[in-house]
Amino acid sequence: METEWKWSPKRRKAAKLIAEGELSYEQVATECGVSYVTIWKWRKSPQFDNYVHELEEAISTEAKRYLHRHALAAAQRLVQLSVSGKPADRVRLQATVEVLDRSGVVSIKGLEVEGKGQPIVAILPATGAGAMSDESTLGTA
Repeated sequence: METEWKWSPKRRKAAKLIAEGELSYEQVATECGVSYVTIWKWRKSPQFDNYVHELEEAISTEAKRYLHRHALAAAQRLVQLSVSGKPADRVRLQATVEVLDRSGVVSIKGLEVEGKGQPIVAILPATGAGAMSDESTLGTA
């Protein structure tokens, strides 16, 4: 016979920590003042598991909103990095492209940043008015 699920502050905290994905179950248990076995049992509950998934979706949605809000700054930085031609800027360029890609503003098909003096190439889809061509050279490394 299955007992009725009752929410408690510890259960809600554990669900939030699990959804955030930064701690192991052992660490979540310690943070919530319960055992690892308790966390494991809670994860087996459909109510708990569904709540964790709801929280994960909310976190994902908020992260996408955050990235979208910062996409313009990332695009501006992308242009600055692409024209610098400095080898040290290659990692920054890749990180900026990742932000743009994950924001949903542009979808990156591929990025090549190789070799000193070689062109930095980002292959971007042509979407909307004024979009870049399918393959744009963004400077030299």
